[in-house]
Amino acid sequence: MSSSEAEAVMPRAKAEPVELKYLEPSKITLIPRGQARPDMTIEGDRSYLAVGVRRAFPRSLKNEYIAFYDCKDTEIGMLRNLKGLSKEAGKVIAEELDRRYFTPSITAIHRIKEEYGIAQFDVETTRGRTRFGVRSVRENITELETGMVKITDLHGTVYEIPNVNDLDPASRARLYEII
Repeated sequence: MSSSEAEAVMPRAKAEPVELKYLEPSKITLIPRGQARPDMTIEGDRSYLAVGVRRAFPRSLKNEYIAFYDCKDTEIGMLRNLKGLSKEAGKVIAEELDRRYFTPSITAIHRIKEEYGIAQFDVETTRGRTRFGVRSVRENITELETGMVKITDLHGTVYEIPNVNDLDPASRARLYEII
């Protein structure tokens, strides 16, 4: 069956336009729950349990367009920015975003050793010294034109080097030996 025949048999579903609901920062209360997702109350509306917090543009607009999702992953609404939030709500949002977008920056590379097809990294990061393994270096280490390098380890954790030229010469040499 050709693709045009398939379309005739199974017409494409039309995507419904998404209507964004912008939230008023002063009406939001977030209640932290330790390691669990926070609860949220929107004054004059309703309360939600276990709310997810995400950035619409995680790389370019870190403090703008923050979306909230209920426990069924349905969007509740979005903040245009963090202005007007209570200090407590701002702190809860910052903690949730840090947890979700955990991306340690590598500041030094102490050693890279290849064993059984896995590159074993021993690095210093903004969160302390750590070790991790990378399989398929060509697929899991990406150097961008801006000088940024992204490294995805065996567990899916993404590490970044904001600008490879900011590494010390020895660290840079170790990295370039494997990429």
